[in-house]
Amino acid sequence: MEYILDVDLTDEKELLRLVHNHIKTQGAELDYKDFEEKFYDREERGSTYMGNNIALPHIESIKLHKTGIVLVRLNNYLTWTGGEKVKFLFFILIRDLVKDQDKISKIQKIVINLDDDILLNSLREGEECDIEKNIRRIV
Repeated sequence: MEYILDVDLTDEKELLRLVHNHIKTQGAELDYKDFEEKFYDREERGSTYMGNNIALPHIESIKLHKTGIVLVRLNNYLTWTGGEKVKFLFFILIRDLVKDQDKISKIQKIVINLDDDILLNSLREGEECDIEKNIRRIV
């Protein structure tokens, strides 16, 4: 899991730029236009809003550096699909759906437990080490 914590953003475009720039520095070869297109294609199939101010945008591409999650915690709220307010975004990045089944299984465990009170409290108020500890408890 990678973290981008406590940022101020005004809209979805800024969010996408932030996450794309982060994954590029980690070695992703996915250009911004493709990243943005994959994001909006997924959102068109159904909102990734999960409740509790959490959204789970998905990006799948062999041009990603690895399968994993980039957690973004905002200082403010962004309006998501359907008008919901989001503050926590778990960008699910899948490089290879077949080869990365172990990692995908761990991601699924995290997603299933996003209503865990201890995890939610660490998301709201914790430092990176607190969030990481609670993620490891779940996986």
